[in-house]
Amino acid sequence: INTQVVFDADCNILDVVSKWPGSTHDARILNKSGMQQLFDRNIVPPGCHLLGHKGYPQRRWLLTPFPRPQPGAQQNYNRAHRCTRSVVERGIDQWKRRFHVLHGEIRQTPQKASNIIMAC
Repeated sequence: INTQVVFDADCNILDVVSKWPGSTHDARILNKSGMQQLFDRNIVPPGCHLLGHKGYPQRRWLLTPFPRPQPGAQQNYNRAHRCTRSVVERGIDQWKRRFHVLHGEIRQTPQKASNIIMAC
């Protein structure tokens, strides 16, 4: 199961999408998510942004790293992006520590695995 999780700066979970096969590209999950709709419909206040890893497409509200950064500003941006995105990694680690079932493979049907992830 490919799971998309959105955290705020305090590691609080804001959104979880957990229903797509593991082979589904992150961009497709984002395109079908309620989070994209909130931003595209301007429901989220101006000035709010999400950070995404390199598997996500660049959007005006979704900040991703430069694939081949030029020295200077782009490298600095990528460094700051990496440091800021560490909040997500910390949030995922906390989530997995709290719910040990998330540590490894969930040996259930895809639907049941999705339900387990969402329940956590």
